[in-house]
Amino acid sequence: MKRLKFFVLILLAFSCVSCKHRPKPKPVDNPVTADSLKNPVFQVSQQDADLFNEFHEILKVDTFNKVEIKFNLDFQSATQSHSGSGTLRMVSDSLIWMSVSALGLEIGRALFTPDSVKFIFKLKNKYFAGDYSYLKNFIPVDVDFNILQNMFLDKFFIFPENNERALMMFIPQKDGDVYSFTTFGRPEYARAFGINSRIVYDAKLGKMTENSATFASNNKGVKISYSGFKDFSYHNLPSEVTLNGIGTDFSLVFIYQKVTFGKKMSFNFSIPNNYKPFEF
Repeated sequence: MKRLKFFVLILLAFSCVSCKHRPKPKPVDNPVTADSLKNPVFQVSQQDADLFNEFHEILKVDTFNKVEIKFNLDFQSATQSHSGSGTLRMVSDSLIWMSVSALGLEIGRALFTPDSVKFIFKLKNKYFAGDYSYLKNFIPVDVDFNILQNMFLDKFFIFPENNERALMMFIPQKDGDVYSFTTFGRPEYARAFGINSRIVYDAKLGKMTENSATFASNNKGVKISYSGFKDFSYHNLPSEVTLNGIGTDFSLVFIYQKVTFGKKMSFNFSIPNNYKPFEF
């Protein structure tokens, strides 16, 4: 049963840091316009507006078609400790496939598409097949395919799609090449979205280095940190991705061993006839 919980946690971990933002917004020329500055509700200063627009200009988008990531992982909590390895394969905007192993045995496989979530747990002959709405039984925020895809590759867009109201609620700061955006101190954001967020972006790296989300209702959440950036097949990616619980005692570390883009890949996934559905 501990391995079952371990496997399910891995499948859901990257969703935990997501909020109700959509990570693939339509670009806008100027996120903060002159009309925004006149909005008496959000009171955006000219300095903050300039900072938002500066960040928008330097934000880099790293595109891909196919990618395979081989990783090691380590999970720690107050009561459990597990380590393992796995392989993650993705086709942009259409498919995420993952296999996780521990002690030399494959624990299970998962298959995500834009409309479906499937996974099998081999040690117990169990399976799950459903959609993303079921994940809200574990994580009470919106989760979708794009969020999972972008989190694995350290891709994000801070501004919700065409949502100036949400943009105005972030408090921007800049220290050298490092930008930070937070909604703490903006109670209207927590009321609207049910969470508080903090995002840190290093313009020199061209990458996000921290993303955290905390539920306003109980102050619990997850912080994800990206470090050890390397050139993987001409793509600048972190070699280590760490998730730490906020208000809960756990850490989950992914260490990328090899990242390959554009190779031919297989996505073997089937549910054997003798497998039974999970009973959560």
